[in-house]
Amino acid sequence: MRRLLAVVACLGMLAGCGIGSGRVRIEGKPAGADQLGADSAVRDKLGRPDNVTQAIDLVRRFLTAPADDVNVRVQTVSSYISPDESFLPKDEVHVVHVDGGYNQFSDASGNTTVEVDVHHIGILNNFGRIEPSERGAEKLKFTVVDRPDGLFLSKLSHDVLLMSDSALNSYFQARRLYFWSKDGTQLIPDLRYVTLRQNAAGQADLLLQWLYEGPSPWLAPAVADLPSPTRPAGKRVSVKDGSLSVDLATAPGPEDGGRLAKQLAKTLLTASVSKLELTVAGVPQGDTTRPDDQRHEASERFGIVNGAVRRVAPGNTTGLTPPNPAPVTLPADLNKNLVAVAFARGQQSAVLVRQDGGVSVWHQQSGLTPVQLGQAKPLGQPVWLDRAATSALILADNRLYHIGPKGVATPVSGAENITAFSLAPDDTRLALVRNGRLWLAALTRTASNDLILNQPQVVPTLLGNGVQNVAFGGETTLVVAGPYATKITLVSANLDGFAPSSYRHDLFDPDVRVVHMASAPNAAPLFEVTGNGSFEAQVGGSQQLVPVGASPSAEVAGAKVSAPSFEG
Repeated sequence: MRRLLAVVACLGMLAGCGIGSGRVRIEGKPAGADQLGADSAVRDKLGRPDNVTQAIDLVRRFLTAPADDVNVRVQTVSSYISPDESFLPKDEVHVVHVDGGYNQFSDASGNTTVEVDVHHIGILNNFGRIEPSERGAEKLKFTVVDRPDGLFLSKLSHDVLLMSDSALNSYFQARRLYFWSKDGTQLIPDLRYVTLRQNAAGQADLLLQWLYEGPSPWLAPAVADLPSPTRPAGKRVSVKDGSLSVDLATAPGPEDGGRLAKQLAKTLLTASVSKLELTVAGVPQGDTTRPDDQRHEASERFGIVNGAVRRVAPGNTTGLTPPNPAPVTLPADLNKNLVAVAFARGQQSAVLVRQDGGVSVWHQQSGLTPVQLGQAKPLGQPVWLDRAATSALILADNRLYHIGPKGVATPVSGAENITAFSLAPDDTRLALVRNGRLWLAALTRTASNDLILNQPQVVPTLLGNGVQNVAFGGETTLVVAGPYATKITLVSANLDGFAPSSYRHDLFDPDVRVVHMASAPNAAPLFEVTGNGSFEAQVGGSQQLVPVGASPSAEVAGAKVSAPSFEG
């Protein structure tokens, strides 16, 4: 077996070290950003400093300049350009990841060229969304000229604003807009980036505007719009003494009032601004605090060992698993010749995939129900769509199927040519792998309860077209697997591909595949590598999963775990 390297390394998303004089930070958040008060904002100077003396420092600062306020950012970027040249860029902020470092060369005339290998993440638009970019990897070349009045850039070859992802991490904060699901049962997050160069009231006003403008296009089919007549006219947000006030244009209807207050509170309130006061034309409507995030119970891990499902745990786990855990609830006559199992919460129901390709749904009270997939061959790990264990999803012949209450399997409309998928904790958003690329899509239901996979949106990643598998790492984060450089790698990133504080696990030689991934709220993802068993992706280094229980036999204890999963 190939040796697991268990190397955890920074992706370089926070790369870029000291950059000369000035307070601009290219690494992490600005000092004190987490403690910003209601009237605080990050006001570092982002224009070209007169005392910059190093060509590489100039280029690094140039890639930070688009983080300036939207109404002055073109002017700020232009301050780096030689005064005798014109620079008229499109007002688009293309976010790039610096892949490696900066290389500097000089020519006979004394000019300097700085080369930077970058990977395009996306375009930060005026609604705080990073829209996907198709530009992929690119080598940028910057000519630096030494004039009597200092160093400047000359003859730029691009006509857009380029901003490093470390600048995005320093001068913007990832926030979630929350939209009600179409059935009104849950709030679903939509990722945005708000500038830290505004105070808390300014940030809340931006988020409020974006909330009324609506969700990201790929998510829109699954969520409800806000009641538009209530939209505040102009800037009607203020912050005082840890309380945020929003003045609505009109009062919401009886059915919308409580929901709107909860939606605004969850979107706008933070640790330092913890109370929302709603008014209508200045008349108080009541106070609201931020709803607690949904609490998720710990999920037990399971895996297949010698054809039977068993509880599993990382090999270094001590004290987290009872020494004599209860046996799995699946009857012994069914717990054999299996290749994958998905237990519902409480382990009273399960979807079983057998070695002969057969699929069944088991309920402890009603027994076994065969699932009719026709000639389709099951692939991957089935997942439950609801806590009531009435329906599930399974991949078969690269197509997603919906298993209904009576075991009837129907194709999910629009869900073809898929090699891997992961369901978000809200059971509405789906991450999927298609043609080696990562995509996001929303699941909706028709009036007859058929599932539809709506138009997906591509997610650029460092793995390019080599994505093998994916798992949700949280509400708005993903872990993707595939070849990177010379190893099969796990990469953690936000839903749009940006990785503000990500880790990378360099795992195995590139002739293997990550064939299963599983995720659960507040738990590290599990994954299986062909020929090597299954692992948990811990921050300190991935740990191999092993069966647990009362004195397992030598045969079981030494067997590799396959098809890892969580209950629920």
